[in-house]
Amino acid sequence: MPHPHDRHAELIRSLCEPMTPRPTPVPPRISLAPGLRAVLFDVCGTLFAAGTGDAALHLEHHRESALREALRVCGFAPREDKIAGQLSEQWFNRYRGETERLRSEGVRHPEVDAREVWRGMLSEWTRCGVLDESAAAIGNDGLEALTIEYDFRVNAAWPMPGARETLTALREAGVVMGVVSNAQFFTPALFSALLGAPPGELGFDPALCVWSFEEGEAKPSTRLFEKAASALREKYAIPADLALFIGNDMRNDVWPAQTAGFKTALFAGDRRSLRLRDNDADVKRTRPDWVITEIRQVLEILGKT
Repeated sequence: MPHPHDRHAELIRSLCEPMTPRPTPVPPRISLAPGLRAVLFDVCGTLFAAGTGDAALHLEHHRESALREALRVCGFAPREDKIAGQLSEQWFNRYRGETERLRSEGVRHPEVDAREVWRGMLSEWTRCGVLDESAAAIGNDGLEALTIEYDFRVNAAWPMPGARETLTALREAGVVMGVVSNAQFFTPALFSALLGAPPGELGFDPALCVWSFEEGEAKPSTRLFEKAASALREKYAIPADLALFIGNDMRNDVWPAQTAGFKTALFAGDRRSLRLRDNDADVKRTRPDWVITEIRQVLEILGKT
């Protein structure tokens, strides 16, 4: 039986197509720091271009179209005469409600499992007659396929130029690698789908891969970075200040990584994903150690070119 990640990767690959980064006006700021021994990455918007940065993709009609198409290909065509309002708005209202529920339980930055949102919506739409009763009985495999079908119709992905070659060079140079990422269950499968190998084969240590869906908490929570820093220290005796974290978001990546003691590089290579957050109070006091506009520039910082 295929591993779930293999099934996820095949489906993701079928929903993605080449995407070219859009240059930003932010110039690179690079200097040599050969003492760094580890590199940790954000995923979407940094290692992978993410289509969600396109303004058009945020339009309600696009989300509605994506949702209906995902339902259709998974065998759940909605009954138009039973629909009251837009399905995508109902979906996001449920997502926001789950987020607020978790906040009320003390999780400051919740990570909602999209599968559970879909499970709840399918049950609700079945009760309302929007979908056939079979939708409420969907199995886990079908639920995961539906989640992926919708997410990648709204938010396609593609590797940033030079990503695979850079990861190979870092691995061959003996640089320890990890991930701290806001993610859903399918995010690790992006690597197999679009870079040709799972994270472990590309050089990422699973002990240093912190995925928000596994933690129930999302960036900018510093706890995710503190967990990565602790694993680095315990497994490799590498302190956080000898490790570099690279991300595209000043609030979600650079600020919490610095707070946890990491050196930081802002990835400013794609206008879709760059988040400067100039009005954020924490960001105003934060300056990344480096700015890169191409993933391969990390090799210049580490002196591995």
